[in-house]
Amino acid sequence: MVQSKTVEIAGVGPVLFERSRKARRLIISVRPSAQVRVAVPYGSSFQRAEEFVHAKVDWIQGQLVKMRAHSQSEGSTKPAVDIIDKEEARRKLIARLEYLAAQHDFSYNKVFIRNQKTRLGTCSSKNNIGLNIKVSCLPQELMDYVILHELAHTRVKNHGKEFWMLMDKLVGDGKAEAKRVREYSIRHLLGSPQMPVGQPTTKEGRVIESYELLASAIFCTPVRAADIRTLKETADTLIEQLPIGLPQYHSRNQAVLRALFGLDGEPKSRAEIGSEVGLSPERIRQIRNQALRMLRHPSRSKELSRLIVTAGPR
Repeated sequence: MVQSKTVEIAGVGPVLFERSRKARRLIISVRPSAQVRVAVPYGSSFQRAEEFVHAKVDWIQGQLVKMRAHSQSEGSTKPAVDIIDKEEARRKLIARLEYLAAQHDFSYNKVFIRNQKTRLGTCSSKNNIGLNIKVSCLPQELMDYVILHELAHTRVKNHGKEFWMLMDKLVGDGKAEAKRVREYSIRHLLGSPQMPVGQPTTKEGRVIESYELLASAIFCTPVRAADIRTLKETADTLIEQLPIGLPQYHSRNQAVLRALFGLDGEPKSRAEIGSEVGLSPERIRQIRNQALRMLRHPSRSKELSRLIVTAGPR
């Protein structure tokens, strides 16, 4: 039985199909190198796997755009996390954990240092602390925040009011520091596509943030605009041209998309929009995803890519 093969898929490029004993279903993955791989369970044929990929071309193209945008934002310099001295990083994290625990009178059980893809730290019900080895690459104050965050969970196991009161005592403004860590780690450590959070308080600021929010959703990575006015004009033009659903629903679906991203005012939830236009939240989600798939297509996304830069401090 053939264990793997590579097939050229129109609109995607080479796709690697590999047999997998662990896979229980067909699984498509797009790696940071822009390589597309399909895990094929032993109960499925390669022909069925190819048909599955053809049905998911739009989704794969969106993921490829995301990976390329992230790769461009990182530049050609090799990230620091790729050249970590594991022993030194482990020593550094454990020493800092012991110091902060003693300084703030925390106690914990065991400590584990791992190389994780998405989580910076964990605290188990038994007060075992887990730290991502990449935390050693954070600036000192952000590394301390991650460690203190997990130590705080030895006393408070949730993220409720009591937890954030404790974090405020430890770091000054716990939620502000959490945002700094999240934004820094997205750009430099984890590379996980996330939506930017928070809205400026002024009306003009909300509109600017909303168009950047839409651009971030398209490129699947936080961005800010190099040219706000041109960004707004370009985004408006693209949205007006999108064939979202049947022609008779075109205007309604455009309005749904604009309301979701707050392009004409405050962003609204799917439930709020649904009550106004008579659609279910699930249908609104489908409209949003359909629009984003179209906007992520290279023929459209390239019009926006020249107007944005990687998100950073304003």
